Parts: sequence; C-alpha cells; structure tokens
Amino acid sequence: MNKLEQLKAAPPTLRQGLVRRLARIPEAALVALAVAVAVLLALPNLESNPPLSYDEGYGLGAPHNLLQEGWYGVRIGHRNELFDTHLSTGPTVLLPVWAMFVLFGEGVAKARAIPILYGALVVAAGYWFVRSYAGRLGGLAAALLLAGALYPYSRSVLGETPGFFWLLLGSLLWCHGIRRNSIPRLLLSGIALGLAVLTKLALGPIILVGFGATLLGTVALGRPLRLRAGLAPLLAGMVPVATWYAVQFVFLGPVAFWQRLTTLTSYQGQMADLGRVGGNWEALAGFVPSGLLPWVAPAALFLVVQVFRAGSRRPEIILLGGLMAASLCYFLLSVGWSRYAYWFVLFCALAVGSLAPLFLRELRRHIPAATAQARWAWAAPLAVWAMLLLPQAGWSLSSAARSDESLANTVGFVKQHVHPDDAAGTTENEVGFVSGVRFTYPPTFVATVSNETVRDSYDWAWGTTDWVVTGLIGHFLGADKALEQNGRFVERFRAGAYRVFQRHPDAAPLPGWLWNATGASPSPALGAGQAGQAFVAPYSMITEVRVLLAGEGRTNNAAVWLRIYDTPSRGRMLSQAEISGRDIVQNKWYSFDVGRLHMVRGQQYYLELVSRPGPNEVSVTAWVNAAMDYYPDGRWWQDGLAQEGDLYFGVLGHDPSGGLVRNLGPEALWLSGAGP
Repeated sequence: MNKLEQLKAAPPTLRQGLVRRLARIPEAALVALAVAVAVLLALPNLESNPPLSYDEGYGLGAPHNLLQEGWYGVRIGHRNELFDTHLSTGPTVLLPVWAMFVLFGEGVAKARAIPILYGALVVAAGYWFVRSYAGRLGGLAAALLLAGALYPYSRSVLGETPGFFWLLLGSLLWCHGIRRNSIPRLLLSGIALGLAVLTKLALGPIILVGFGATLLGTVALGRPLRLRAGLAPLLAGMVPVATWYAVQFVFLGPVAFWQRLTTLTSYQGQMADLGRVGGNWEALAGFVPSGLLPWVAPAALFLVVQVFRAGSRRPEIILLGGLMAASLCYFLLSVGWSRYAYWFVLFCALAVGSLAPLFLRELRRHIPAATAQARWAWAAPLAVWAMLLLPQAGWSLSSAARSDESLANTVGFVKQHVHPDDAAGTTENEVGFVSGVRFTYPPTFVATVSNETVRDSYDWAWGTTDWVVTGLIGHFLGADKALEQNGRFVERFRAGAYRVFQRHPDAAPLPGWLWNATGASPSPALGAGQAGQAFVAPYSMITEVRVLLAGEGRTNNAAVWLRIYDTPSRGRMLSQAEISGRDIVQNKWYSFDVGRLHMVRGQQYYLELVSRPGPNEVSVTAWVNAAMDYYPDGRWWQDGLAQEGDLYFGVLGHDPSGGLVRNLGPEALWLSGAGP
C-alpha cells in the first residue's frame, strides 16, 4: 500500500483531511495559484508605482544604448562608459530587458515585465524549496507569503528579485545534490549561484557566509558533508562570472578592464560599516511587512528546533537559517536602505511558511476527529491561513495602490519645452530614459561613498547646457542650489523633488538685478496709471512673464493684471494673466502664466501692468531702472509715453520647432527672490 492509499485509509483527522485534499490537487496547480497571486499583486500602477528611481534609470541606460547605438553601458558627461562598473544590476536582467525593447519597443512597463517574470519564478522556487522539508502545505504557505512580500522589487528593474531567484534555485539544486550525492546537480547549483552573484554582486558575501555556515553546521551536528559539496559549486560558480568579465576584457582591452576592476573594489569595500549596526537594527522593523513581522521570531525558533531534531538530514533547514543570518548581517552593515533588507524579508517569508503544517498538527491534537470532519475541517485551517496571509496581502495591495505623478509631470514639461537638438543635462537618470531626451549626466553617484568626489569633479555651472533637470540626487549633491545661485539659469518647473532650469545665453549681458541697484526706482502706483514695456519676442512661444513688483510688506495690495499686445499702441490684446493682491507681500519676482502664446520670434510686442484697487486696497509698483540700458531692444512706457530705461521683467518660453534661441537679451532671465 503506497503513502496516498495509507492516507486515504486513515481516520479523517483535521490535518489528514486537508493533506488528503491537497494530495488530490496536482502540484503544478498549487504552484500556478501562488504564481498568479504574485503576478496580480505586481500589476497595479505598474509604470508609476514605485516611481522610477535613479538606480533603475541608470541601469536602463544599458539596454537603451544597446538598442539605439549598439553598445552596452551608460553615458557619463559626454563620454560613453562601456561596461560601466556602477551598473549594479547584472546582464541577467538588463539583456532580457533589451530583448523586450527589441520585440515590443521601449517603455517602463515593458522593462518591468522582466522583474515580474523573475518574481513569479521566485514564488515557484520558494514552493519547491520549502515543500522539500515541510510538505505541500508548507510550500504553498511559503509561496503565497513570498508573493505578498515581493513588493516593490517585483516590479523594479533592479537585481534584487532576479538575484534572489538564482540564489534560491542554486540552494534547491545544492540540497538535492548533497542528498542524492549528485555531482551534476552540485555543478548546476554552482552555476545558478554564480548567476546570482552576476545579477547582484552584493549576494556574493551572503552566499559565501550562508553556505559556509551550513557546511560548518553539518560538522557541528556530527555529520559533515563531503568536500565536493562545497568545492563543486564554488568552481562551477566561477564560470558565469568569469565568462562575463572575459567578454569585458575582449571589448575593453587590458588597461580599461583593469580600471573597471579597481573601481569596483574601491567602492564595494565601503558598503559595510560596523558603525551602522545600531541604527539599522532600529530601522529593520519598518522594512519588514507588518503582516509578516509577528511571525518571524517564532519561525526562527522553529527552524532551530528542527535543525537539532533532524540533524543534517534536512540541509534545506540549515541552509535557510544560514542564509537568513547572512542576509540580516549584510543589512545591518549596509547603508541601511530598505532594499538591503529585502533578501532578509524573503528568507523570513520562507521560514514563516514552514509554520503552516505545525499549526495544523497542533489543531489536530485539540479538535476531535469527528468534529473536525463535520465542522472544522476547513474553517480552522482557513483561519490560520488568514492570520498569516491576509495582512500580508493587504499590505501589498495598499502599497501598490499608491501613485506618484511627479516624474510623469516633469517628463511632460520636458517633452513640451525641450527640443531634441537642445543641450540638456540632468542628475536623474530616470528622467532621461522616460523622456527620450539625450541628456548629459554628471559622474556616477554612489550613496555615502563618492558624493564629495562627484561634487568636486564636475562643472556644476553646466557649461553651455540649455536645460537642466534635478531631483533627489541633484538635491543631495547640491546641484539645485548651485543652479539657484547661478545667474545664467531660471527655474521653469517644479513637481515633487524634480526641478527644471533653463539657461540664459552666455552671449547676453548680465541684467542689473544680480544685484546692482544703481538707478533702480519704483514706478508710479499701478492703480494710478499703467506701466508697460516694449520687447522683442525671444521665442516663437511664450509661456510666462515674470516681473519684479514692490510688495514692501503690505498685505492689502490690489490685484495686478498683465496684458500682452501686438504693439505699444495697444492695438490687439494677445493674452491676459492675473496675480491676486494677497500674494504680493514683498519685493520679489512674480510670475504671470500667459498660457501657450504663439509669437513671431524677433518681432516687437508690448506688455502692460494694470491694477484696479478696491476699498482699503493699495496698488503696488513695478521696479524700473532708468540709469542702465539692460535691454537695448525695448524700453518702458508710462501712461502711453516711452521712458528712458526698462522694467525689471523676464519673458520665458521656448521654440517648439527649433530649440532654445541663442544670443537673447536679458528678458530670458529670472533670479528668484532678488530685490533692490
């Protein structure tokens, strides 16, 4: 009588009833169920959640350049960095992304389909790993917990999830290999582990420590493994890594190849620091999903007990404990970002899934067989699974429901205003990938390692760049502050952490508001008349006008209207914009949004400032400079009469068909917060 027949003949206890039902379901169906859950949890808001990050954008530069220009690497400044060392996401991810681009075209969703596929493979491998020592029930519970713990790296184009798959596959093959004394499986295990290291280099020390601890653990338990169990995977694991670096050697040559290796060792060694342990330990609880957190300690204790009970007959349990400990140590020594705790979280999900059979065994002891069969056969296990799985699934779904449109809005502005022929730069690699604009980038930024080096080694005046986009990385490096203090740039757009700056041409003289206040004086109150300015359109499309108004600390100013006419005689009004008087409380530049106003570039136009104060309201004035001719192509007007000098104003826009016009007058410049 086989095991299944014995199970059918046994009394219908709670655990036996459930296991019997599970035994009737093909294992492929159980795996497919868990995989389907993982894929469904990974799909909501795929393009915008999580927002495309600097590291994702950096990595996506490689498949983009391979597709568009035929070389694998990233662009730094005006230099193409072939096989850049700082591509921490390996070719096992980026080459499949390139294949997706070849087949279906470029796009965030198409790129993120690859980590979703890897996430599905992680869930399947997790089922088989836990099933080998905890049965179908434990494997299914672990797989479902994994499905809920993969966010957000089940959709981020990074090496965390793909690397974990190769690690899990290598672990599964290794355990099968030592149990069956199979050299081929041990060699295949090494190749999978080598691919894990190639996918994410940080997995190297975790693998060495985790497998080393397992080998030592079997010695301590009195049943040491053969030498081949450690040597065969180690030798086989060198094959994929050596192959990839041999390819680099062929393309780069010995000198450049050696430079890549020295760069790699220079920053990888600085990623671990004992001084971070205390702070990272306090932050760890915030990185473990709330539905999983209460079960981690019981699961770890359960693994320890099982190791002493089963000895080395269950290498999966010893290995899982070793890898959990190694990944925890790696996070504690790391820079402390959430993704460095990700592997520890996934190992915890595997360990907690192992508890499911234990729960049901205990329930069987306390619930009579007849009662269980009649009433509790399904309710009890469902209640246990609900305690384990529902909080986890709820956390994953609620996280996936969030959406951040900052990047999308910034890219929309860039696409609308930046012509492909413009010289554009950014500190944020993701902006370049999504927008399709050919940006130049400062040197690679490695957190906490080389930020000062980056600051010192790059021209933060941005040379002759027409547009610059900054974000979180730019803020950390101080690039946005440098642009604020640079009189050649004006901020044109802001969304979340992203800021877009436009350059004032070098050939034009610097305007007086930088600040030489000689000759500066306020105009008469705008409510008593109008102040205007004749100017030559510097762009074929005007989007805003900024004027220096004198709020002088008042809070009861009247509203101000800005109107644009085709001639100083105020023939035809082209646009009108308003600023509320409540907003004009100090001497600073105020922006009037005139929409998308088409003009003839080089033709003269006229802008006018008017105010109509109501009761208890005071009209503001505009600042004028009559001593210095900062704008020789125009002059300011008062009540229909031309005057000497110019208003302090700035006309901002772009040329949709030809990019930024060179050699413009100072009307293209704005300096935030200045005042006489």
